[in-house]
Amino acid sequence: MKIPRPVGEAFLQPTFLGGELVIAEAHNVLKFTSLSKKNGVSGSLYVTNARLVFVSSDHVGQEVSVPLLSIHTLWHYEDEKRKVKHKIKLIPSGSQTSVLFSSGSTRIYEIFVVCSNFRTLNVSFKFSPIDHGKKICNAILHHAIPDPLERLFYFDFCKVTEADYEGGYNRYSCVPYFDVALDWHKELKFTRAPAYRVSDVNEAFTMCETLPEWFVVPAAINDARLSNLAERLKGSRPPFWVWGDSHGAAIIRMGKLHNEADSSSENAFFEILRKSHPEKIPPQIFDLEINLPMKEIKQSFHRLLELCCPESLSQYEESDSRFLSLLEHTKWMWWVSRAIQISGDVAEKIVNKPEVVILQEHESRDVSCLIGSVVQLIVDPRFRTAIGLFSLIQKDWIATGHPFHSGYLHTSPVFLLFLDVVFQLCSQNPFQFEFNELLLTEIWDSVFDATSGTFLFDSPKQRKNMELRKDLSIWHKVLQKNASQVSPKAPDTFTGKANMIASSSFLFPGSAHFRPTLPASLILPQLPQRLINPMYKIRGLLYPPTRDGQNNPYLLACSSSMCDVQLWTSLYLNRTLESVPAVGMASGGISSPIALKPNEPYFPTASKQRASSTSSSSPMETTSFIYNTEASKAKTGPDSTTELKLVDILLSTLTSANRYHRNPHVSNNFSPSRMKGPSVPPRINPFSANSTNL
Repeated sequence: MKIPRPVGEAFLQPTFLGGELVIAEAHNVLKFTSLSKKNGVSGSLYVTNARLVFVSSDHVGQEVSVPLLSIHTLWHYEDEKRKVKHKIKLIPSGSQTSVLFSSGSTRIYEIFVVCSNFRTLNVSFKFSPIDHGKKICNAILHHAIPDPLERLFYFDFCKVTEADYEGGYNRYSCVPYFDVALDWHKELKFTRAPAYRVSDVNEAFTMCETLPEWFVVPAAINDARLSNLAERLKGSRPPFWVWGDSHGAAIIRMGKLHNEADSSSENAFFEILRKSHPEKIPPQIFDLEINLPMKEIKQSFHRLLELCCPESLSQYEESDSRFLSLLEHTKWMWWVSRAIQISGDVAEKIVNKPEVVILQEHESRDVSCLIGSVVQLIVDPRFRTAIGLFSLIQKDWIATGHPFHSGYLHTSPVFLLFLDVVFQLCSQNPFQFEFNELLLTEIWDSVFDATSGTFLFDSPKQRKNMELRKDLSIWHKVLQKNASQVSPKAPDTFTGKANMIASSSFLFPGSAHFRPTLPASLILPQLPQRLINPMYKIRGLLYPPTRDGQNNPYLLACSSSMCDVQLWTSLYLNRTLESVPAVGMASGGISSPIALKPNEPYFPTASKQRASSTSSSSPMETTSFIYNTEASKAKTGPDSTTELKLVDILLSTLTSANRYHRNPHVSNNFSPSRMKGPSVPPRINPFSANSTNL
């Protein structure tokens, strides 16, 4: 590696991060615009230990970069006419020696990089020195997925920037980490779940490395019996509690037995749960491996990524003419619908009985994270705020050992499936979430951020031993990245002189009151305006309170019907088209272009009309998602068009026929026995009967 040359020499240099080193560079390259093989920008391409960066020589300061951790597939051409394309799927660098390009191999003329965050980068080396293309490819193959973990850019970044952060573990952040007993005690106290306790049986990770040192278990089972049960389960992970209420309902995640024939210890545990229940109801078991197999979800994600990241305009036109059939072939929307249906079934059992639900899979580290967290979004309004969503991910994904690195090489399809389901719930309940879909997109991009350790590691033990900058989590960075669009009424957000917690964060048990001695670097910024759902603050005018007279939460409407499941267009499609000029296509795929502003929230109304229309198979016939470069130069501020759309939605919702109704087209036949609020109109069935038609 070599230190970057100072600016002022022949070639422009990118703006480097702390600890970033140049591994390979290529000059006089041509970066094609999206879906184009003729138009492009000349410049230099750099591979560092953190990113793949293109610097334009025509426009000073213009950079295009993708994190190395986000690179999913590398395509390359070895002939100048681009007739034969070769594909290399990235694997850990320790197994990469067999695919590295030797010095005597064929010249590489062009590469096409497909990223897991649905971005692409197409670069030609036609005018570069003969060996520059091979150097770039070898550097990407060797450093995109570093093995071992100590070679991650994160460690270089932390060593260089250590003096920039004030030390100390941020124990007063309003996002709890759930790696100490105090956070679990607060969660138990807030939910008022009976018959459960915080256990320290895993202190110093003596029993299981993939669970935190403290977690919640049934109070009726002692630590010795819990350890004996853990030895019989895969991964040595004992059953643990993630959510409950005062009526005895609970969600427990549990692995499967090593030997299915010897189920005596498992049956004894189920009997303990039955006796501990206030109404002696036996637990309900959901076998998630049968309903949501991880192998098929991975394959579906790969097909979706290939469909949504076309390389050329001809490839785009070919897929656009039959997009809906190709999308159906990926089965991604079917898995989204399936996850909503299972989560709705679990939530219904928790509310109506109430019952203890056991989410069971191989090691309870994958699909159980998905279903458990979605169910909590449906039944608990705390997690529908930005701080609540961060805390939910921290509790159900990070603290309980979802294998972001070893299991998925930093690209977890099941985590993307979770974010997609949250997007569906936001679309079906537009007044119930504090944030919009842009926050979900920011979270998915943050999975590949190597400057924070939140999503880099697999287990609490690995994170405790390797995470160096615990005082700057990814949640702080997501909000600070968008801090320029914080409301001007809160100028002291980062100084600690004003309210430092996002709205409604006081509902979460881990949130803390303002402490004037808290360093400014540890304070979580206010939720930026571009990430806020404007309809959230007026939900009280349209719906009853979020809790009934007995302090039980009302449930979200969640329809798993394929007619109600929408394509997350702003993530899956808009990124490929963000720099495409508005063009008319012969197939009619783009008939009436509408220019979107950069990162503009997408209103789901047009998407639903497009999905339900049968007159055309093109996904972009009603509304095209084109990034207009002229629109990006406009000043940021209120958008009159968006405001008018919002007014129309409010006026239609405030009519007497629609008041208190989330979806007037769904039959009104769901009234849980525990949801008896005073003088509240009958609620709509959130678990649609047509979900059985999947």
